[in-house]
Amino acid sequence: MKDCIQTKWTDDDGADGCDTENARGRMRGRVDDLRASCRENGLAATIDDVLAHPLERWVDAISKGIPLSQGDVEILLVGVNEFMSFRDSLIVSVVCMVDEVDSLLAMAAHPHDSASVSKMSEHLSRAFEDPESRPDEERCVRAISILERMAAMAESSQSAQPHAVIAYVMWWMGRDGARRRAESAHDADSSCSLASIVMSALDRGVFPAWVGASKRCDVSFPEE
Repeated sequence: MKDCIQTKWTDDDGADGCDTENARGRMRGRVDDLRASCRENGLAATIDDVLAHPLERWVDAISKGIPLSQGDVEILLVGVNEFMSFRDSLIVSVVCMVDEVDSLLAMAAHPHDSASVSKMSEHLSRAFEDPESRPDEERCVRAISILERMAAMAESSQSAQPHAVIAYVMWWMGRDGARRRAESAHDADSSCSLASIVMSALDRGVFPAWVGASKRCDVSFPEE
């Protein structure tokens, strides 16, 4: 029988077909390795070394429909849970239709740099304030499908961020399921700020400009 356990940050297809418990075991190992790398090399180097290739394949998956391997999904899930800046870059890639991996990676690795802050603000302002900036439905559905895989394989407390990102994307699309997803994220982790932002926007009837909402609110990404 093929050994399901992957070593370090391998992201090949060797993990495909393994059960959920094996996947969770691998991810616990990946988290330990990621945190050790952060201590030794710092945030920027760790994101660049560990998450650059999975991020590139994420962009290919949502923009071109190229399937992601189980290993890629596991690494992306770890990145989303460990680094809010990486989570935010995934959201920007979906909502703002950004395909430039280097730009997404820079925003994730250097979230407090003025260039990253400016670029994030520019993307979000265009997406949320321009009535002509409409969702790419196919891109959003592909992203949600991958995030569903992340949530399904995650341990309960680790499923909050995937659910919250799904909620945010569904809110951006004007979909009714956004509240249910935000509540799932909140149930998994009551401190999930992104879920709270989505629920607050829904409670106040606030949506992106393309939906034609009359009210605005701050829907920028929170620090968890």
